[in-house]
Amino acid sequence: MRETTVEDVLGLFCTSASTRERFEGWKADPRRVEVAPLVLAHRTRVLYLIAEEDIEGVCRDTEHALGQVNRADGESVREIVDWHPDFAFTHTFHTCVERIGAVPTYQQFREFALHDADGQRMLGNPSKETIRRVV
Repeated sequence: MRETTVEDVLGLFCTSASTRERFEGWKADPRRVEVAPLVLAHRTRVLYLIAEEDIEGVCRDTEHALGQVNRADGESVREIVDWHPDFAFTHTFHTCVERIGAVPTYQQFREFALHDADGQRMLGNPSKETIRRVV
């Protein structure tokens, strides 16, 4: 099975002393204590199995993340708009894809974030804490 590992990514993008230094700084950042081990252990496999029809199905079946919330109202909550969780959404998304074995609809991604142990740690719990603080 085809896969991409952190070693593959580092070999492609972390080739200079400057990028190596930035990478080492990212790993040493106290906000990355939980992030770095999970990201560094990640292996991408499922994305190599995805077909165009799979993406079309996700686009057709997914709900909008804001539901019926007016865009202007959603964007008026600056603390939410400017929120940056420790785990990047990309890390959470890739973990979700590998866990469920498919590109998720919004509903599946939300389910992952709220009910999977890694999803809760990466996005679900931090988002709940931020909402509680803001509201």
